[in-house]
Amino acid sequence: MLNSQIENIINMYYQGENEELYVAKSAERLDLPVEIVAFCAIHNVELKIMTNYENPSEKWFFTMGEYKEGNFEVEYTTILSVSKLANVYALEHSFEVLNKDPNKIEPVLVGDSEAAYNVGQFDLEELVKQFVHKGVSYVTFYEDYYNDIIDAKVRLESVQIEIYRCECSKDELIIFLCSDIYSNENYILLKALSEQLNEFDIGVLISYFSSEFLSQNIDFAEELLYLLSKYKNENVYQYF
Repeated sequence: MLNSQIENIINMYYQGENEELYVAKSAERLDLPVEIVAFCAIHNVELKIMTNYENPSEKWFFTMGEYKEGNFEVEYTTILSVSKLANVYALEHSFEVLNKDPNKIEPVLVGDSEAAYNVGQFDLEELVKQFVHKGVSYVTFYEDYYNDIIDAKVRLESVQIEIYRCECSKDELIIFLCSDIYSNENYILLKALSEQLNEFDIGVLISYFSSEFLSQNIDFAEELLYLLSKYKNENVYQYF
């Protein structure tokens, strides 16, 4: 299958001398599916595009973060390449380990493979298999998002909410919601908790979020008050 696609590319763009089509396809821009962008945002994966010029493929660099235990330190990275000329992509997973050998020549030991080295790389690969080419398009999602186009923001929020619901338990979501670390994602976390709360959970949220906090976070306040309005207990009545 792959060989036939490569043969088609050679016949169409090189032997066929379709230079104008080749240049036009290379000038197009590929955007990552919003599901992968959301995965990176939720899991603190640093994402960089590696090709900011006309190229027959697009490349993204994912830094999965470091793991340290004692003197052991390792960093995981992944490169995703997606062709603009054919329905193909490639993943390259890598790791770097600090070389503690006193007789070392190189400061780090590097390995790369098509197979994932840790769970983060594996989960990213599964998303790529699911959404790349089905979800990758030439729609300028990033431009829409950073230009405050409502539909782009709604798409990203909905995917983030669904990932939190699938990957986290209710108790974990409540812990995140009541933590300063995730304060920038309060609204998303609250939406993910919708329809899962019981009266005890409501009491926890009421005791944590003060009226002063709500007055400074209007969107979150509206969502929280709407959620509380569904519950008829004494704590909610006192809160209102």
